[in-house]
Amino acid sequence: MIKYPLGEDFMDILLFAIFLRWIFKERHHNGKLLLSSPVNGLLVLFGLWTFLELWFGALNLNLPLAMGLGDPRVIEWKNFILVLFLYFLAANTIKDVKHMKIILVLMALTMLIMGRSFYTNVASSDHYTEKNSVGYTFGYLGANELGAFYGTFTIIMVCLALNDSIRWRKILFGLAAFVNHYCVAFLFSRSGYVAIVATWLMYGLFKDRKVFVILVVCLILWQSVVPVAVQERIMMTKTDTGLDITVQQRYNLWRQAEQLILQNPVTGLGFNTIAYLGLTDEIGDRQRNSLHNGYLQYTVEFGVVGMLLFLIVLGVGLLSGWRLYRLANDGFSKALGLGFACAVMGIVSANFFSLSWCYMPVMGYFWICCGLVVGRIHAITEEMKNGEIKSQQPSQQEVQNFTWQALPITTKSPDLSQPFWQ
Repeated sequence: MIKYPLGEDFMDILLFAIFLRWIFKERHHNGKLLLSSPVNGLLVLFGLWTFLELWFGALNLNLPLAMGLGDPRVIEWKNFILVLFLYFLAANTIKDVKHMKIILVLMALTMLIMGRSFYTNVASSDHYTEKNSVGYTFGYLGANELGAFYGTFTIIMVCLALNDSIRWRKILFGLAAFVNHYCVAFLFSRSGYVAIVATWLMYGLFKDRKVFVILVVCLILWQSVVPVAVQERIMMTKTDTGLDITVQQRYNLWRQAEQLILQNPVTGLGFNTIAYLGLTDEIGDRQRNSLHNGYLQYTVEFGVVGMLLFLIVLGVGLLSGWRLYRLANDGFSKALGLGFACAVMGIVSANFFSLSWCYMPVMGYFWICCGLVVGRIHAITEEMKNGEIKSQQPSQQEVQNFTWQALPITTKSPDLSQPFWQ
């Protein structure tokens, strides 16, 4: 599509069209423009802070303050905001459960197409080589970003497959989950491995402790479980001569990041400034545009204030998924809530070793699912207010089974006079 007029702007045009539909539809029905959620204010505040950081960056880099729409940094900021904007579109335009299921089915089908493309271009390997560690589907992004995608959203497919009552959807979600695990294994992305293990750990803690035990056993006996090529990739992290060269490069970048943070700890250096600093990994002497650590990168660019906002957004996302899981009494909503809560932990883990939170291909599903979660919480809360459904009451056995958890469990109905996040 890039070859045709406005082809490069197709995504922007599509999202703008959905935005217009949202505005005009709510005006026509005299409805409320925004669903009530703590995510709304946090994302607006985070977006405003990044806008200020855009100007801070111009000052720190001695760039002209008169930034236009053709400025590369402005384009990067616009793309960053579009990723967050997906949440508002999903939460306020997708209110029918049937439509939510259609969207998730399309996600699963897309993952299968991605898996087929990956298998065609890469397939499996008996032994690891550097050329195997590549990413194809996302084009300009690499194996770490693709691994973070699979490692994060596969658990949503797992939860949907285990809870869907329709056989063909159960098979579709299960097949997507299986293919995704295959792709993660042979992407040879260690951040993808960490992300997918983190999601399964959360699933075991939140849902089924047997899964947690099985996963712990597999981690102990992992060399007898995973393919040889994957073993080689993991074992090469530390060799007899020291750390793997890619790990050393990351450490060198992170040490430089510490010095950059000390320069402007509160406000940071500004949005998208790392790419202009000419940082090198001190080994290959190759210029790096990323620190390969989302937390360090955001602290360098957004300061401590921006980093705290980022962590709060992730925390509220986790609590929203957990809230839906505990509030809902239908299998679909519970699966969506649980899967999303586990997916948040995948993002938390992956960002320790890669910068994946700002890319539309990686995070598009995250913000759409976040919007679906908030929409379902709002709908269920309204139905409970109107007496259409009753809140799910845990049995005494369920209460006893969950007493080991740190999260409090109550048999009381939620106080509907309070916002759902309380």
